[in-house]
Amino acid sequence: MLSHLAPIFLTHPTPPYISKVKEVRLLKNNHVLLRTIVAIVPPGKKDLNPELNAHQTLVVVRNDN
Repeated sequence: MLSHLAPIFLTHPTPPYISKVKEVRLLKNNHVLLRTIVAIVPPGKKDLNPELNAHQTLVVVRNDN
């Protein structure tokens, strides 16, 4: 997969990637809900483009080991 993606990143600069944690909520003893928003600053721009934002929700489970 890396060999397939490497040429893309040679010709397309990777924009700054910004993330913000919106919520961390304990669901039960070993389960946590994490909500974030992630965004990029488009090339040649100084501000985030809200149309490119992604909302992510993760459930994290802690195991004994």
